[in-house]
Amino acid sequence: MNNRKAGYKVLSLGVVGVLSWLDCTPVAQMQPNIPNGGRAVAVSVHPTNVSHIIVASETGGLFKSTDGGASWTQVSGTTTFGYSDVLYLPTDPNVVIAAAQADMRVTSGGGVWRSTDEGVTWSKGGITPPTAACTNNLAAFALAFEAASSRLWVGTACGLASSTDGGATWQYLPAAPGYSNDLVYAVLAPAANQLKILTDAGLKVSTNSGASWTVSNTGLPSYVVKGVHNQIGVSPFNQGHLYWAFNHWFWNSGTGTWERNHALYRSTDNGTTWSSVLDVGGWNRPPFVKVAQSALSGTPNTYDLYVSDGGCTFERATVTHGTTPTISAWTALVMDHCDPADLGFGTDGRTPVLLASDGGLHVTADNGLHWTFTGAGDKGYWALQITEVTGQLHSGGTGGADLYFGTQDNNLWASPDLGATWPASLCCEGFFLSIWHDILPAAQTKVTGVWCGPCGNFIAGPVFAGATGFPDPPNNAGNPRLLQPGDYDQNTQVSGLTDNIFDLTVNTGGSWTPRYGFTEPVRDLSKVASPVGDPIVFTAVKMPGATPDGQEILGIKRITDVLGTSTPVVSTVTGFGSLGIFPTMFAWYKPFGVDPGDPNYFIVPDIIDGVVKTSIDGGATWQPDTPLSQLVTESGSLRFRDGPFTQVSTVGFDPACAGHILVGTRQAGVMQTFNRGATWKKVKDSERIPNVSAFFFPGHGVAITSSYGRGLWKIIYKCPPPLVFFPPPLGEPTIWWKGGRIPFSQIKNPDACPVCTFFLMEQGRILDYVIDHQSGRIEQVLLSGGRIRGYAWDRKEVPLPFRTATAHQLGSFGGERALVALLSAGKFQAKGLLLDSTRLKGVILASEDVSVSQIPSKRPPAPQIRVDLPATGGIPIGRLDRIPIHGSGFDPNLPVEIRVDGAVVQLEKMPATDARGGFTTSIPPVFGVGGHTILVRQRTSHGVIEDAYAFNVTVEDKR
Repeated sequence: MNNRKAGYKVLSLGVVGVLSWLDCTPVAQMQPNIPNGGRAVAVSVHPTNVSHIIVASETGGLFKSTDGGASWTQVSGTTTFGYSDVLYLPTDPNVVIAAAQADMRVTSGGGVWRSTDEGVTWSKGGITPPTAACTNNLAAFALAFEAASSRLWVGTACGLASSTDGGATWQYLPAAPGYSNDLVYAVLAPAANQLKILTDAGLKVSTNSGASWTVSNTGLPSYVVKGVHNQIGVSPFNQGHLYWAFNHWFWNSGTGTWERNHALYRSTDNGTTWSSVLDVGGWNRPPFVKVAQSALSGTPNTYDLYVSDGGCTFERATVTHGTTPTISAWTALVMDHCDPADLGFGTDGRTPVLLASDGGLHVTADNGLHWTFTGAGDKGYWALQITEVTGQLHSGGTGGADLYFGTQDNNLWASPDLGATWPASLCCEGFFLSIWHDILPAAQTKVTGVWCGPCGNFIAGPVFAGATGFPDPPNNAGNPRLLQPGDYDQNTQVSGLTDNIFDLTVNTGGSWTPRYGFTEPVRDLSKVASPVGDPIVFTAVKMPGATPDGQEILGIKRITDVLGTSTPVVSTVTGFGSLGIFPTMFAWYKPFGVDPGDPNYFIVPDIIDGVVKTSIDGGATWQPDTPLSQLVTESGSLRFRDGPFTQVSTVGFDPACAGHILVGTRQAGVMQTFNRGATWKKVKDSERIPNVSAFFFPGHGVAITSSYGRGLWKIIYKCPPPLVFFPPPLGEPTIWWKGGRIPFSQIKNPDACPVCTFFLMEQGRILDYVIDHQSGRIEQVLLSGGRIRGYAWDRKEVPLPFRTATAHQLGSFGGERALVALLSAGKFQAKGLLLDSTRLKGVILASEDVSVSQIPSKRPPAPQIRVDLPATGGIPIGRLDRIPIHGSGFDPNLPVEIRVDGAVVQLEKMPATDARGGFTTSIPPVFGVGGHTILVRQRTSHGVIEDAYAFNVTVEDKR
């Protein structure tokens, strides 16, 4: 029998009734009326009607305007949501072609999408990838139109393809000298037979329609970082005059450091040699270059050149054509948001009309000298990448609430009226928000989180009043997590120590005290469950080892008695393979659910077994939730995970409707249960919400839902009558503490509580205990009979620190009514105690006597690596330097191999392990923005030892 389902009973409503509520749940947008619309990456203007424009957003789909950018409509629906480029077909502008990123469909939704009615309907372009792997991971990055032959070209992850029928069907270019299905980031087709493609090897050139190719990096810097879509340009007067904008790394031998520049280079010999036009320190988003077909001045043989550093610099110069073209002085163009990504010209090919940026869309009234926001808020361009949404209820049960959300480069925003208005904002990015859900006096209400520009922790009053830096603890290495009003814990790291030490404040950062710690690297902001006054903390951490495909293994640490006076108990929730990741630009969330009202109920998407698992006994036993897994994968048409990134993106427990849980996904929509997982159903039409990032429940049948790409939504539901949950039977012995259950096998590190001792019953059970409430010391234990004996972690017997006596009926157990109710039901027996010196740490529950051999023993640490990078929130590209790697626990007699993103790192000297299996080395920081994995591998006679470490390199967005 499935205990997860058997443990629930519906009062006055059967399962059919529950499902009827699921059927009628509507989904509606509640987009904030703010200037920012969200990251746009490509612009295409109708070739004969400048009022018609189509824009590709990074994670929100395609948007169309018919009034020159004043208002917008999302036109791509649920085709897919990540696009790289878009193009009106010049010979038939009813046809629109879009290049889509890879998505999580088993057969990738990436590639080419086509509309024959200017964006009203869409179909997938017919394209047969050259390999099966490309079918599953097809992605397209750039489009080009060859006017001389009316041929379309698309650059994809699997090579270059072309279409001669307006994008209906596509054929991949066959392998040729200098080309073999290269990944193509950008493509130009300026004239007959002339092709220019940007590849990992450099900018490749063909003068015979792809029959042969040449590439030369002469004159270019080393370690150029490639970017998609518009990093290359060509003169309108000479197809051999090329421009290339890029970021690059270089080693400064004078300072002995790796440094970063952004640059514009030019070739006047069709890519044979290159020379610098601009090469400036610092970088952010990928730079871009756009070449107009002529100059705004109208002077013959001139054209305008637009360049952005991907940050806050956007410039224009006029080029006079010649054998060696001359470039005028640069004119700075003023934007109201940094980080531009693309520029669209009018029908004359030279007048700039629309700018795409991280902030959204911008128009100009003076030919590009100044740019201002357009189209967001109530005008329809809704592509905000919201990292999370949360809030605090208003008084009186009115259903009102203050709302807060964070974004990627579009500020944190606050609303005092459940989203009707958004009067307050903080720059620039935001995530890891904490605020007390229920109403508090204004003086006690504090919202905390991370704000970026640069990143740091903040604290503010209601609606961001008085926002300032959070009073972090000394040696801060983390982010504040609210436990209850005024009480926070936060990760710290002391130089020279490998452990994470969590400090506690009970006066909102006025003072801090080290409270608990563990060695595993922290991977997310902690979750909190259990009653007010004694919260249990759950933290996602990196575990030793690697998944079968070389990904980092992620587990869960559980910490009880955090606000108590004795030592907290740190345990590891086991029984599943590994958590996955929901990635945003800055924060990488580790989606799993723990019921805030029941710390024993978990929902975990396990990326090793490829299934959602649940536990209702604190992780002692797990069950695969096959129906939920089928829903989140659409019965196998969507992948459960892509590398470390899981389809499940967030889990929300409704505090106002018992048993109501929402599970958000990347691409399958939102799944819902009203009976705590006994049955699940997809929320109708919720596939319109991609990359679901968080839920907030203000009550009254509403769930505010955020999307990383499509802004804010609401799910409306009707809560059925409540359910009764019957706790499951015991498996292994379990430690009970304030409602939480810790299986014996999950306490794996006695160092977390070195003075803790176990007191085990023989031939009897504990009926009560007497505690001195001033000192917290256990003075007496009442037994039904038999005897009780004490043991340390090494299983050696220790004397009893309390008196014993015989009793005949259950007592109050210090007022633990939930525990008394469990024991009174007869399914559990109190068979022992866990004490920290003389203070109670938990009651040991079991169905029979617990033997001394069941006491957890200390285990040697597994081989693992530690990388000196931030544990959460990512590392901005500008802060990267040579990356130290420290290993421990490896075989001291054998070499180790280091891989980065699957490729072996060639070091001048391979690291040698010391007598204890430890080593230290470092690798160059030549990474681009995005996720990366370091894998250390050692081959031994017993098999392969591996440990993986994942990290996220972020942009340094600027305003």
